[in-house]
Parts: sequence; C-alpha cells; structure tokens
Amino acid sequence: QKNILKGNETIKSNWIKQALILLPIGLISTVNERIDVIMVTKILGPESNAIYSVAFKFALFSGFGLVILNQVMVPHYANHFNTGQNNEIIQKKIKPNVRVSFFLSLLVVFFLLFLGENLLGWFGKSTENYRLGYNTMLILAFGQLFNVALGSTGYILTMAKKESLVLISIGFGVITNILLNY
Repeated sequence: QKNILKGNETIKSNWIKQALILLPIGLISTVNERIDVIMVTKILGPESNAIYSVAFKFALFSGFGLVILNQVMVPHYANHFNTGQNNEIIQKKIKPNVRVSFFLSLLVVFFLLFLGENLLGWFGKSTENYRLGYNTMLILAFGQLFNVALGSTGYILTMAKKESLVLISIGFGVITNILLNY
C-alpha cells in the first residue's frame, strides 16, 4: 500500500489489491487466446493446426483498427477516469473512433474476402493445401470485425473499476471459444 499525493490530498493506493483482481483476467485471457490451437491440434492433427495457424494470423489483421484505436485512445480514456469527468464526454470521444477503427478493419476483411484464398496459397509445400483454411480465416476475420465494432470495452470497464464484468465476459468467451472450436 502506497500513499499518493493528488493535489492537496493524500490518497491511499492499494495496487496489490488491484493487481490481484487483474490476475485472473490475464490468466483466463491467455487460456482463451491459446485454447483454439490446442483443440485443433488434438482433434484434427498437426497439419490442420498449421493451416489453421496461418489462417488465424491473416484473420488477426482484420482487428488492426482496434489495435490502433487502443494504442491512441486508451491513455485518453485513462485520463478521463482519473479526472472524473462526465461520462458523456468519453462517449463523444469513443463513438467516432470506434467507427473509424471499424471502417479500417472492414477494409481488411474485404481484402481477405477477395484475396485471402490466394494469400493462403503462398504457404506450404506442393503436397499441402493451405487454401483449405480460407473459410476458417473468414469466420475468424468476421469475429475480429465484431470485436472491433464493440470497441475497447475491456479497457474501459477495467478503468471504470468494473473488473468483475470483464472477468465474467472473458469466462463466457472461453466457454464459447471451446464450444465453437469443438
């Protein structure tokens, strides 16, 4: 526990308590990010895992609008919550930025829709057909697009001290991920 001087008042910062709240979020997020590769390898084998991995990497590009949004805007969101400004101000900042990030990601999805099969054809040996991952890539890309459309919700909820909602949503995400992968 550490005392922080803010203006003329001293505030107690209990960073250990905050870190312990974020620990299960990080652990479950890590499981959620890796469970698909484990399941594909176990159920379909290593060759399918290789095809899936390449399709997955291309699909991740469709989330790049949100990555840019998070890099630029999360510090602004943090400042908002730190200064205790009106929530309407943050909503006015978020909406246009989410729209721009969605548009950028939508361009990537269209690119993958039209050229993705050819891109996948660049991989593998002559005996391997990585183009088989095209449908998987599109499903994952549209999933990323849905994620981008929702914006930086995890960051915002965490900054608003709603970590329990983040934990619940990631928990449901893991269950959904396992069911859909199966």
